[in-house]
Amino acid sequence: TLCALFVAYGGTFRIPEGRAFVYRRYTKTLEGMLEVPPDKRTMWQNIQFKFYDYAMGFSFLGSGGDRRQMFEGPRDVYGPIYPYRNGIAITGYKEVATALETPQKRGPYIAAALASSKCFDDYLYIFQSNGPEHQESRDLTMETFHGLTLTNPGPKELVFPDDVPINKSAGPEEVQRLVATNVLTRVFGQKPSLDLIKTASQYFSVGLLCVLGKTAEKIPYISGQLNQVAAIRDAVFEFARSSPAGKLFVEKATAKGWELGKALRALKSISDGVLFAGFLGTGQLTTQTLDRIRYDPITQLPLYTKNPRNYLKESARVS
Repeated sequence: TLCALFVAYGGTFRIPEGRAFVYRRYTKTLEGMLEVPPDKRTMWQNIQFKFYDYAMGFSFLGSGGDRRQMFEGPRDVYGPIYPYRNGIAITGYKEVATALETPQKRGPYIAAALASSKCFDDYLYIFQSNGPEHQESRDLTMETFHGLTLTNPGPKELVFPDDVPINKSAGPEEVQRLVATNVLTRVFGQKPSLDLIKTASQYFSVGLLCVLGKTAEKIPYISGQLNQVAAIRDAVFEFARSSPAGKLFVEKATAKGWELGKALRALKSISDGVLFAGFLGTGQLTTQTLDRIRYDPITQLPLYTKNPRNYLKESARVS
């Protein structure tokens, strides 16, 4: 059995053609059961769903976390909206904007699967249904955490983990620590200690597992990795709670009549969001941008120097 799984992993999940087949077949299977609630599905439907759900996870990991291929295959067949896990995937910019602005009931789901409590609390903003309370939370967040906005008037100079600039040939781990240091400093208004950076930077290697959802808790090795995610979240939350921006957020929230517990849950939601989106998203963009420039510096470096913001936007688009 182990040999068969190894061959399947190497022959299917590790090659683009094999992963593309899994993605298309998975979407086709879900098309026939999208309107059937999980508790109403037949045994055969549940077996099919579980099989392809795990196959999707292994394909994603086998690609090194290549989200583009995961979404492009089904999108070419179905368009910007198509079946995905226990829900639908919305991949077009206009369609996503419309969904976010439309009143809807939400819940603790990540990538259309029940989220693991080791990765996120139920209070995470994107899990909340649209409404006055949700809007108040978002407004208070943007009002307090100026580092989340592009118009932040604060300093934009790089902050180095140990106050020593890294060289041009810095490896992935050095870049990740640099990203972690600057994201936390910019958002929370306080430079983290080197010990915290070493702890928080581990999120780059384990945080992506959170997209697998609560089901992943049943897989022994991955469950251990999710325990590490939980420990990292706790460490970053304590940093956020003691930071200038974190203290100001709690102060403003309680002044509005929020209970302290609610204010702290909201702050935990922010620190979790900084890890998942701030670390993983910014980290991937930074690494891939550096790789692109290093691959062809004669062509790419002048383009970056001419307009860094536009270059990063285009790098994000093609990545």
